Amino acid sequence: SVAWAQEAPADAEPAIRATLEAYRTALESEDVEAVAAVHLELAPEQREGFVRYFAAADDLTVALTDVDVLLDGDEALVTFTRRDLFRDHASGKEVQLEVRLSSVVVHQDVRWLMRGVKRSS
Repeated sequence: SVAWAQEAPADAEPAIRATLEAYRTALESEDVEAVAAVHLELAPEQREGFVRYFAAADDLTVALTDVDVLLDGDEALVTFTRRDLFRDHASGKEVQLEVRLSSVVVHQDVRWLMRGVKRSS
């Protein structure tokens, strides 16, 4: 027999985009627990990385643009551009970071959760 991917729920893409917005808001709020809440798992070293980043980034604003969602049943591949703007805590200089990222997003317990975030090419 042949296995076929299940159809994604009709509201999957808006729900996935809502997860990304929760991720963006958590970053901008510098809230590690809120970042963890939109992930399947956030390892201790990842948590520490966010703590260090948030300590170094004053007045952080985050924008997610150019979002692409490729659905496949209860999973999706999401790619997006993340733009962070902040004042470096140590130097006081304005910093703008822009990176293209991707994440596999998984439907679990009626929610869509991110399985990590990686740099895309």
